[in-house]
Amino acid sequence: MEYLQWFKYSEKDPMIFTQASFWVFFLVVMLIYSLLYKKNAWRNTFLFLVSVYFYYKCGGYYFSLLLWSVLFNYFIGRGIQAIKTGAGKKTMLGVGVTLNLLLLAYFKYAYLFTGWINRLFGTSFEVKNLLLDWTNRIAGAHFDISQI
Repeated sequence: MEYLQWFKYSEKDPMIFTQASFWVFFLVVMLIYSLLYKKNAWRNTFLFLVSVYFYYKCGGYYFSLLLWSVLFNYFIGRGIQAIKTGAGKKTMLGVGVTLNLLLLAYFKYAYLFTGWINRLFGTSFEVKNLLLDWTNRIAGAHFDISQI
């Protein structure tokens, strides 16, 4: 059952670029990719799954954030495809870019701004991350968002 460790996230031993295990993983991925190179659907599916696996092995259940982002962007892309007018397409693209930047800004700056507000006004606001709460409940995990 030692091989099952390849499928589990270890907070003490995440997969990073400087480890030999990453380079073995990378070589296997490149070998399979070269076999699937001309089969677009299989190649894209393989690369998506490998990317999610790698993100999981590097950061644990935070990969759920990546999955939500991919799902959101997929539907934005479908919306852009379905809209017939150039202005409508640009509006949908703008909505997609704006929401992606807001997501990035939230994870990058929410704790910084909350800390400033608390120090400045003597308040005790806390940042609440619903996505992390849902992921912890679904996966039975106990990840702390401040560890990102």
